[in-house]
Amino acid sequence: MGRASEIVAEEGDEVAAGEVLGRLEAIQAEAGVREREAAAGVATAQAARARALLAQERAASGARIGGAKAALGAITARLKDLEAGARPQEVARAREAVSAAEADAELAAADHARAKELFEKGAVSRADLDQASARLRSADANLRSARQ
Repeated sequence: MGRASEIVAEEGDEVAAGEVLGRLEAIQAEAGVREREAAAGVATAQAARARALLAQERAASGARIGGAKAALGAITARLKDLEAGARPQEVARAREAVSAAEADAELAAADHARAKELFEKGAVSRADLDQASARLRSADANLRSARQ
């Protein structure tokens, strides 16, 4: 409501229907308007922030989609290669690599066995045995890799 700012008719006066009897101050009404205007400002700011976040999310989604499409293209190309099978030259190279890795592993195993025997007799140092052990592990790893 509000406070009476002016009283036009006094008690007992004759008045016609629709005639102004008094005026009220609009303090509460004006406060309500200001409150609603402030709420509208807050809502407008929130909507602007939501639009900005939506734009950021769209950009990020676009980047993720682009990355996924690129990955899909690479996987599809790899699948085609696998479905087509290996060329004879690739098979031959792989067999040669396995043969070379087997020879290296055999030599490393023999060297390790000799180094171990010599170490037990005190003819070589622990470092020499450790080097032979490392070469053997490396040769075995290379052989496993070549066989895959």
